[in-house]
Amino acid sequence: MSGHIMTTAEIVKILTSENNRQIWFRVQDPTLMKYILYKGFIGIDGISLTVGEVTATPFLRTSYSGDAAADHPGSEKTGRSRQY
Repeated sequence: MSGHIMTTAEIVKILTSENNRQIWFRVQDPTLMKYILYKGFIGIDGISLTVGEVTATPFLRTSYSGDAAADHPGSEKTGRSRQY
């Protein structure tokens, strides 16, 4: 993945079930939300993620726990900011 870092995002909530993980992020600059589209993608620390839902400020990505590597954003804790 290549491109420019436009802002940062904070992990605000992680919901984990048996086969699924939802990771909610809050974008530092809310004016950029118009560029985040449902089923589009974002890059977090060089990892391409599909956008599962877009709301007024936070957005989520659904990550299957079987795909989560140790450095995957879903393995982080809430409150941590990530480059976006």
